Amino acid sequence: MVILTASGALAEEYKKYFEAEIISFRKLDDAGLIQKVKTAKVIIHNSANIHSTGYSELFDDNILLTHRLLKTVKSENPSLKFINIGSMSYLKNSSSYQPAEMMTNYALTKFISELSCLKSGLENITSVRFSTLFYSNPLRDGLSKLICEAALKKNITLINYGEARRDFLPLKIAVQYLNKIVNLKSPLRQTYNIASGKSLSFADITGHLCENIPDLTVSNTIVLSSPEVLSEFGTEDIDSLGRIDFSIFREIDDALQKRCGGT
Repeated sequence: MVILTASGALAEEYKKYFEAEIISFRKLDDAGLIQKVKTAKVIIHNSANIHSTGYSELFDDNILLTHRLLKTVKSENPSLKFINIGSMSYLKNSSSYQPAEMMTNYALTKFISELSCLKSGLENITSVRFSTLFYSNPLRDGLSKLICEAALKKNITLINYGEARRDFLPLKIAVQYLNKIVNLKSPLRQTYNIASGKSLSFADITGHLCENIPDLTVSNTIVLSSPEVLSEFGTEDIDSLGRIDFSIFREIDDALQKRCGGT
């Protein structure tokens, strides 16, 4: 049995395509946690409270829960496959971490959770970091919001001339890579960076939108200071898993048609 430890877009998308059970481990008492761990063959763990700005709550939900789960797995079912969902928010580049003082509270708790997993002593454990996920939901990511505003309002505003770059990965592609890791027979790598290996700017995306929406207006840019987001990834990890081809521009066109009512 594959168990995902938290609900959310990633878990729900995974369950659309693959057999799995979504369980809030946070809500289980010790007996319930032990029972679920004993029956699991694979645990996909996502300590992902992003709604609190207070470190204490984030610590409880993202770090303490991970420690509690790891302890139970080590004592009750140490041979299961444990996949931690990490984050690129704490990465300086594809192989090194940001200094802790540069991390947000959320990134810091995810970073500590990843280290806890990798130093747990479990033999069949890994941490998976995805590049910028494209949810096709304007409430979830900046690209989706840009597409929706272009389709519905026919007007978009670029920040800093659209120079910010991202490595966009559609959610449905992300869960396919995740399932490849679930089904690996070979030993797991310590970490996987799952990204397309193609960096695009928001200016590139806007050019494509303008081609598809002739009356689209691009408003004057607002120059703001914003933190850099990691957008340069190699393809070693996806090549090792078997690369899944997709076109982000085709995904954008589908979002225009299906989700935002665009032309």
